[in-house]
Amino acid sequence: MCAGDEQIKSCPSDTGGPLQVKLLSSSRYTPFVVGVSALGVPCGATTPGVYAKVPHYILWIEAVTKLVYHPPECVIRHISRRELDTSLVAPELKLALDYICEASDREAGVCVHIDHCSHRALAKDVVKVCTNETAPIVCCPVNSFIATAHLPLLTECETNYQRFRKKYADFVGDRGTAQPLEDGAHPHSVMIGWKVNKTATAWHCTGTLINLNTVLTTAGCANMVSVGETNVARIYDGAAQIIRVKETIRYPSYNAKTHDNDIAVLKLESDVLVNENAIPACLWRDLNRTPYYGQEVHFDGQSLTARDKNVVHNRDCQLFTSHTELTNDQLCWQEFRLRPDGADAPNCGRKGNPFITLQRTNNIYLPYLVGLYSYDRQCAGGEPIVATRISSYINWISLYM
Repeated sequence: MCAGDEQIKSCPSDTGGPLQVKLLSSSRYTPFVVGVSALGVPCGATTPGVYAKVPHYILWIEAVTKLVYHPPECVIRHISRRELDTSLVAPELKLALDYICEASDREAGVCVHIDHCSHRALAKDVVKVCTNETAPIVCCPVNSFIATAHLPLLTECETNYQRFRKKYADFVGDRGTAQPLEDGAHPHSVMIGWKVNKTATAWHCTGTLINLNTVLTTAGCANMVSVGETNVARIYDGAAQIIRVKETIRYPSYNAKTHDNDIAVLKLESDVLVNENAIPACLWRDLNRTPYYGQEVHFDGQSLTARDKNVVHNRDCQLFTSHTELTNDQLCWQEFRLRPDGADAPNCGRKGNPFITLQRTNNIYLPYLVGLYSYDRQCAGGEPIVATRISSYINWISLYM
């Protein structure tokens, strides 16, 4: 294609330079590359430049980079860093499917079919409609629309690795008291540590392996992971896979004081070798239903243990505990059993501890990550702890899988 510019008087050589347009979303500009200079730059109105059309090569670019380019996600991913123009207000236009929009409370959203937006988001006082020509297309907050573009990435753990999974007959099940995990009991759990000197690493956090090179944890944990080992004393005996963290991606609006959006993705320098002691967990994706019962994998600084836990409804957690300011992106859980005297059992853990529910499918147990231990206040007395709700962040997580 050709493009010219009446303002340019000289003709510098610029083969390979981008031709871009800036589109406005939520008062911020996002540049989109539409062409690449093939035969020099435009030189006045009568001498346009020739550009290779980028849209024509999208499939080739995706094949080479092994990435899927989805414009709304590109805008959302870096929206806080985009060029801000406070003088412009986007006109009231009908927005088509997949357009970026501004949901209630100035939250970034995406125009999706009403059936692809969670019931929770639609229950808000104000639901913005993008268009209503054939079916209601609503402006759904980015963390509430039901992902379809990345569904294969999110569901691959349900079909892959089956030969390594625990069979129904092998499953031990109930853990009345915390006991060290047997090798392979929760093969998705990883230890996260920091180098304290050239030879020593301090292991302080827990994470969950969700694919071959991605670990989920809370926003305060990072650096190096150990996969496939349940005891620190055995980490360096050759069985564990010790892998450096290549990139730490914290949720953009994480608040360390309020613990809102306490979640992070760790990208590893190399892939994990899958075996019976190292298998990715699946992600719980249902926004409208949370499993009542599961196990918290707890790291005490020395070894991993598992304890039975039950989820406490957010309303009850707010009414009867000190956690009065819960958001819908958080959940509470507590010790499943009482102490012998009938009192609540201690419920303390560490940041990043996963809450796992096991779902039986074709005589195989699939582990689903439901929540990540975020913070506590009076856990020693049995008060429920607050965790990050994984189903609220599915779309954001899928950007980095």
